Amino acid sequence: TALHAALAERLLAGHRRSGGVDPVVLADHVARGGATVTLDDDTVRQLLTMGAAAEQEEPERATLWYAAALRRLPPTGPEHARTLCRLLLLVVRTGRYELLREPLTRYAEHGCAEESVDEIRLAAILLALHSGVPPAERAVRELLDAPFPGRGPTAFSEWWFDRRLAPDPRRHPATDGDTVAGAGAGAGAGAGAGAGAGAGTRAGAEPRGWAEVTAEAGALTGGEAETPAGGKASVGGGAGDRSGAGAVARDGTAAGDGARGGAGRSDLLSAALCGDVAACERVWRSSGGAAPSPELDRLRQAALVADMADVARLVIGADYRVPETGVLGAYHRVVRGYADADWTRAMSAVRELELSPAEDTLARHAARLLAVDMCAARGEFGQASRWLTAATRAPRLAVLRTWARVGLAARKGDDGQAVRVALLAGPRLRRAGLRTGLSILLSRALRIAVLGDDHEGAAELLAEIELLPHEHHVDAQESLLLARGLVHRDPECAREATDLIRERGDLPALMESCLAVARFAPDPRPWLREAHALATRCGAAALLERVREVTRERGVPAPRARGRRDALAVTEQRIIELIGEGLTNRQIALRLRLSEKTVENYLTRLFARTGCRSRVELAAASLTGRLARTPT
Repeated sequence: TALHAALAERLLAGHRRSGGVDPVVLADHVARGGATVTLDDDTVRQLLTMGAAAEQEEPERATLWYAAALRRLPPTGPEHARTLCRLLLLVVRTGRYELLREPLTRYAEHGCAEESVDEIRLAAILLALHSGVPPAERAVRELLDAPFPGRGPTAFSEWWFDRRLAPDPRRHPATDGDTVAGAGAGAGAGAGAGAGAGAGTRAGAEPRGWAEVTAEAGALTGGEAETPAGGKASVGGGAGDRSGAGAVARDGTAAGDGARGGAGRSDLLSAALCGDVAACERVWRSSGGAAPSPELDRLRQAALVADMADVARLVIGADYRVPETGVLGAYHRVVRGYADADWTRAMSAVRELELSPAEDTLARHAARLLAVDMCAARGEFGQASRWLTAATRAPRLAVLRTWARVGLAARKGDDGQAVRVALLAGPRLRRAGLRTGLSILLSRALRIAVLGDDHEGAAELLAEIELLPHEHHVDAQESLLLARGLVHRDPECAREATDLIRERGDLPALMESCLAVARFAPDPRPWLREAHALATRCGAAALLERVREVTRERGVPAPRARGRRDALAVTEQRIIELIGEGLTNRQIALRLRLSEKTVENYLTRLFARTGCRSRVELAAASLTGRLARTPT
């Protein structure tokens, strides 16, 4: 930064004397030189003009140039509001969320114009969502504590961090030094924003949340807004458009991908942020989206497991970029790795989240619950129990937590306990309105009941599944088909259900379903082969043992791996993964039920094949994706 600042100062001096300086080179050094570079009004205007011209072709550069100009604009002026609106749009496109930190710090120190409060709150939400780190400034924390509109008392801070961030002055005496200092900062910012202590709320108005301000920032709509340079850009209602009219095109039709306009997309994001999947479906249909549809199914699944990166990509479309680093990017890799049966990749991403400086966000707790299932399926019951203890009991994750508990009990051999947990939790969750994903939870328990010959429990679970709404819910239709197929021993019905699971791309659920159908199918061999292949791919020792049990019970030849090389690949991946967890060779041998010498032999071959010279280098190469993935 200091080097860029020095070069920027020299280029600016030359430009003032004689001109002839390449404006792009100058703008790049100014943008990377930080706040120490002295800029005059003409240079700021040039940055804004160049940023507007570069938005489409060079969004990364435009983002940096707008951020540099924003530092020099008075925070209470109209130019600041327009530039912040453009910056938010480009940050969503480029994934450069760290550039929002400086405008938030300036807001805490100097306040902002009233029309910028909603954009400032959106900037705070975007930064906290992607970084997993709550803001240090009290004034910014108060923005995140403001309730979501129309969602009851829930605020973003309580949803994402499971706590309010700013201390309540009514419960903290003014004699507390920290509270007094924080109150002063909040009051100053509130005065500038015209928002008082609840900086996200106008006087006499309902608090405004993600739903409205995202559209107003221009990131999600499809109309026109004025750029800071005075031109036009196809971004929808700007900061001054409070009516939401940008959601409708001039011909009266809804704007945006999939016939969804700005307001519809914004409401979808708000509903997904709050975990309100039923609201997601209502908004989707009311704004012209097809139901049922593959997009809506993906949205439901992403919202169920709090995969906000996938939610944002589905709702915003190609304009949204998932950052390679940070909470959302890592958690998205957990979800995809789990569903794709690439559990080595998924567990690496879980550990990446655990080692990150981010706080215990909703994504981290959801990742821990998926880790419970992966460890339990591999027979690592102690580690699975520790992951379960570490995961929060937040209502938002109640269904996912119960799903993980059911799986853990079954993997430990207590099928009866797994079924009882589901039968007790199902009605309670349904009465509490937590129905999203409930069919998947009950379907898992029913598969376990069938494997354990618990016919009474399976019938009760089928009755629970039949009480759930199934219209337009592909996962619920899939669960109902599978439940009826398993309870009534109807292979064709079960085959139709497993085809839906396969199409949804949930390979772990497909693995369990194939194993359950093999109990009664006229020819169990294809079902057992698929279950065995998937369990081998996951390295799921507990499920491989269940495959062997059903094989013996049905009296058919045991499924075979496609070759010794595939079996070795799974073991090698598990050894690398356990090295990443810090285990010694002896501990790895105990975990995998191998001799210590065998583990050493595996490592010798891995070093020779990969070129790595140490255990640490091997683990690091795996985490960063530098090792070629062995085919399974």
